[in-house]
Amino acid sequence: MKKLKQMFGKNPMAWLFLILLLISVAGNVVQQTYIQEHSPKMLRVVGTYNNDYSDAPIPGTEYLVFESERDGVKNYVHYIQGQLLGKGEYNDESEEIVSLKSDSGENSGWIIKRLGEVYWIHADGDVVPFKKIADLPTYINVDHEAIDSI
Repeated sequence: MKKLKQMFGKNPMAWLFLILLLISVAGNVVQQTYIQEHSPKMLRVVGTYNNDYSDAPIPGTEYLVFESERDGVKNYVHYIQGQLLGKGEYNDESEEIVSLKSDSGENSGWIIKRLGEVYWIHADGDVVPFKKIADLPTYINVDHEAIDSI
């Protein structure tokens, strides 16, 4: 405290500057803490999603299932109950973007991840939103022999 008095003396403007500087630093710390606590966390894509946003399941609801990595390969399955629509591999391009490649090697589009939802941007440009319904890969009324590589 003695050094502060020597440095600033009886200059009220210097003391005002010091107080404002401390308030500014404290405000920055509070702001950064708030941002870190309330910013979207990276969405883990592994799990099961569907495109049914109604309260009751409807026929024709599409499901996307993303499996955990096994032997360096990350697989996905696209189906409606009772029918396999497609499957292939996915690759994390960034924290928010996943690329899809079908088993035939064709580009199946991209997934944009957002808190509990993903948006499938098909290779032809169509965008289909899917909401996360399970953190684990879940298959509902689908022929497991059809997805034997998973």
